[in-house]
Amino acid sequence: MFLTDQFIYLQLPKTGSTHVTYLLEQLYENNFVNLGKHSQLKAAPEHVLRNFEHKIKLGNIRNPWDYYVSQWSYGCQKQGGLFKQLTRPRQKSGLKQLLLNGLGTGVDTTTFYSITPDLWMQLYSDPTNYTNFALWLKLILWLNVNPSDQGFISKTPSYSMGLFTKRYLRLYTINGAPLHLSSFDELYDYDKKNNVIDFFIRTEFMTDDLQQFLKKVGHDSYGLDALLSVQGERTNASSRDRDYRKYYNDDTAALVETYDRLVIKKHGYSFDGY
Repeated sequence: MFLTDQFIYLQLPKTGSTHVTYLLEQLYENNFVNLGKHSQLKAAPEHVLRNFEHKIKLGNIRNPWDYYVSQWSYGCQKQGGLFKQLTRPRQKSGLKQLLLNGLGTGVDTTTFYSITPDLWMQLYSDPTNYTNFALWLKLILWLNVNPSDQGFISKTPSYSMGLFTKRYLRLYTINGAPLHLSSFDELYDYDKKNNVIDFFIRTEFMTDDLQQFLKKVGHDSYGLDALLSVQGERTNASSRDRDYRKYYNDDTAALVETYDRLVIKKHGYSFDGY
């Protein structure tokens, strides 16, 4: 969470937030507080929350299909909290119970009892292996993985959400991701009522959106142009084929469309971009 007198920046993982944070740190020099990457609102000091309504809330968003490829390929570099959660040693009996708790309806649980850290490591072995990505994605969505400190796998809510949607709601709403909703309409209504973000920086238009935001808060955007001319490459980028569509087949593309429908509908994304 990045704080200034004018705004609160909530940093959603794998959406370009590391790069945006770096640029903001250079532009605001010593006139900011950084509470740590990807921190939730509950981590903010009391005085910040007291002035919460008077600050602009800034966040990131990204095409969900691209997000999952970035998330997986970053793990292929042995990086990221999700990679560490999935590949750390676990007792087999504990894993069985986690799978029973985490699997959604219509999935044969016996298929997943053999999932081990070594298997996850194998799926993370090559950022150009489309077959590995497809299996990883199915497991991530079907198992309802929760990479937060609260546990490896969370119980599946009545209306299942993808990892990206859960992270989106967990970070951008006051009460976090809801656990018990029965329909997409309820989910959409929950986000509409509880989402605090006033301005989104799209990964696909990061520079333009950041320039627009700086103008919105009255900050000179010429400094950003100068920074970009020196440091144009994104920070914390993953190694992968840049065309995320190559990683998908019809089935896996449809999975993302189903599980992350909220983000797709709200922000106007499609499999091909916008």
